[in-house]
Amino acid sequence: MGIRIRDREAFNALNASRKADRIRLANLLIGLGEYYGATIERRDQPANPGWRGQSIELMFKLNGVGATVTISNLHGGDHAIISWYNDYSGDIGRKCHDFTGLFNIAVGDRGSMRPHHKATSCPPDWFGLATSLSAGLSTARNGQAFRPLDAPAAT
Repeated sequence: MGIRIRDREAFNALNASRKADRIRLANLLIGLGEYYGATIERRDQPANPGWRGQSIELMFKLNGVGATVTISNLHGGDHAIISWYNDYSGDIGRKCHDFTGLFNIAVGDRGSMRPHHKATSCPPDWFGLATSLSAGLSTARNGQAFRPLDAPAAT
């Protein structure tokens, strides 16, 4: 039986420095994205000497929300970050949409609470990354990721 995302200890025991673990992590995160209905692009990247070893880059797109995760040993192989952004290839058009406070809290972005069109999830481990990805994709699927374009700025 394979690892499931809810198996926190087994999930966190994976290390992106090992090829088999990178592939397993990518497959788990792809499965999570598919569950929410995201479009996923996978890119296998060669080593970048002096920077990181081989990696797998995953790009998720759902309802105008884009997210990128790079599974590599850049941070020691035991965690990664998620970069959230507007995906202009979807239905949101070319206008820049700010994420809602709900979205920022869901994905764990602890930055400025001012409205912004980007967010970053910096979880401490792979389980936290999967949780942040799940929360962000869930919010996107439910149409709660973006503030209305005509919403007044927070004061």
